[in-house]
Amino acid sequence: MFRKPLLEMVFDSVFNLSPEGWRKLTLRWCVFFLAMAVLNEIVWRSVTTDVWVSFKLFGAVPLTFLFAALQYPLLMKHDAGTDAAEAKE
Repeated sequence: MFRKPLLEMVFDSVFNLSPEGWRKLTLRWCVFFLAMAVLNEIVWRSVTTDVWVSFKLFGAVPLTFLFAALQYPLLMKHDAGTDAAEAKE
């Protein structure tokens, strides 16, 4: 819709990625959040409210941090700053 990945618009000043890296990172986060939404619905509909709240705190938050940490190889592989430095050498 914007002809630019959403994460690139938000985090362009934080990460310096190639266009392919931004597309892959955005797609991975979209799939992750879709999977988390499905998991949340399954847990919400099948357990008590107390268990669901505990899942949100002790399950969803650590899963999000773990997923974010697992994106490090992608960030390093598609770092545009590294590509520019290698091109100059």
